[in-house]
Amino acid sequence: MRALLGKHLDKLPKTKEFLDHVLENGEKYRLRKIKWAIQELEQRGEQVNEWKVLKKAGIRPKNVSEGILKLLNSFRE
Repeated sequence: MRALLGKHLDKLPKTKEFLDHVLENGEKYRLRKIKWAIQELEQRGEQVNEWKVLKKAGIRPKNVSEGILKLLNSFRE
């Protein structure tokens, strides 16, 4: 069904608008997971560093963008 919907989404403008509004892209998903991982580590009193956050969030280092790196670096200070 998903492939069929994707092929004909231009015929369903309201559906496309809704999906664009509620779905997050990969970057937003990774950013949300990073924020969650940082919060979890802080609640446990653990040191927040890049490798721990990425491991907790389940994100590979090669998938980290500049925006996410800035967020991670802000917690080093």
